[in-house]
Amino acid sequence: MAIMERYVIFIKKVASGEEFVSSRRAAAGQHNKVLAEAEEKYPYPNYVVHTVYTERELQNVLDGIKRWCGTDQEALPPQSETAAETAESAGQMIH
Repeated sequence: MAIMERYVIFIKKVASGEEFVSSRRAAAGQHNKVLAEAEEKYPYPNYVVHTVYTERELQNVLDGIKRWCGTDQEALPPQSETAAETAESAGQMIH
């Protein structure tokens, strides 16, 4: 049985400019297949599929940011908005 990974797909809806993410599970090392399937589901010119990362790749990016910028508490001033309010005001949705 193949090792499965979670993939996160970054997508933009062209008409509204809304950016969102979609996710799915697929066999390890299948970035190109996941990207091609996302482009079929979200076809251009209505959507632009930016890129695909595995959950592990995204975690490595976040770990690198923390290493260079410090933890959230060190790097960011106190926030008054909730994450949902911030996403809403930025026109983003998570699917």
